[in-house]
Amino acid sequence: MNFWNRNLQNLTPYTPGEQPVNQDIIKLNTNENPYPPSPRVLHCLREIVSKKLSLYPDPLWKELKMILSEIYHIPQDQIFCGNGSDEILSLIFRCFLNTEDHVVIPYPNYTLYETLAQSNGISYTYIQSDDQFNIAFDSLSQIKSNMIFFTNPNAPTGRYYSIDDIYNFCQNYQGLFILDEAYIDFAGESAGLNLSGIGLLSQLDNLLIVRTFSKAFSLAGIRFGYAFGSKSLIEGLHRMKDSYNLNYITQLLAKESLIDYNYMEKTALKVISNRNKLMSSLRSLGFSVIESGANFLFTSHTKYKAEDIFQRLKQKDILVRYFNQPRLDNYLRISIGSEVEVTRLIEQLKEIII
Repeated sequence: MNFWNRNLQNLTPYTPGEQPVNQDIIKLNTNENPYPPSPRVLHCLREIVSKKLSLYPDPLWKELKMILSEIYHIPQDQIFCGNGSDEILSLIFRCFLNTEDHVVIPYPNYTLYETLAQSNGISYTYIQSDDQFNIAFDSLSQIKSNMIFFTNPNAPTGRYYSIDDIYNFCQNYQGLFILDEAYIDFAGESAGLNLSGIGLLSQLDNLLIVRTFSKAFSLAGIRFGYAFGSKSLIEGLHRMKDSYNLNYITQLLAKESLIDYNYMEKTALKVISNRNKLMSSLRSLGFSVIESGANFLFTSHTKYKAEDIFQRLKQKDILVRYFNQPRLDNYLRISIGSEVEVTRLIEQLKEIII
């Protein structure tokens, strides 16, 4: 630790969800998709030409940008691709913030934002949501800031916020508004296309949208993220990125998944159906559940402590997420599994909730 700088010494590392060794465990703690990726992706994996692996990948991801542009109706020079959305979030700190700047983060939220602020020596303030975990947009202006990180639907609550509210706020905000849409494909019946902030990009130059293939596309393992923003913002990300930030296999599999976009939409609808089933069952067992637009539910029980339920489920080989954090320590975040996994979870909860 002799060579650690001050940022590293003061850093609170991001804590990912538990990754079990036992493959028989039902894993509902990291918001992964319970369904496999597109059959095109699996076929492509079997057909990968090994010779290409000895060559550098396309540093500008031209084929990916072309397909993303066609699907989302965004000009290619307003699209950026990254090694997971986490790389893009890290680049945002390095590209658009100075050490004297200040960041606002609604609470609760994705804790990586805090970790990145600390690692880059950027000061930040959490703005608290209300007792029902609603975030009032007016509250985001309480403290002067240069950047706001806003996840929609929110993590870990799953709350979805209207695009009109986001637009009205950004119109009067002088800083950069980072809209993290990791879970947007689960927000409605049309894979989130009509619920996304994409339509606002032509009207706002202070909006940067970040997305991922780790959730709805069932490809958390390939680490692919993408962003939409003004030409200036995208150019800034290009200048700071690593030369070959996206490997050949990731680009190839992401392309195949985009070609089969309808498959993603179908599996997202399955997750939404399973989410509705689980929400109804939880409420019948005495749980309080926040309406969710994501692939998880944020819930607490009126009589049983969240940590106790978490431990009891773990004993039954079912992992959910427990947060030992202020205001969150009596809630569980439950990722939406397959039909079989949801049914098993409900059965085990019925044994716990006597």
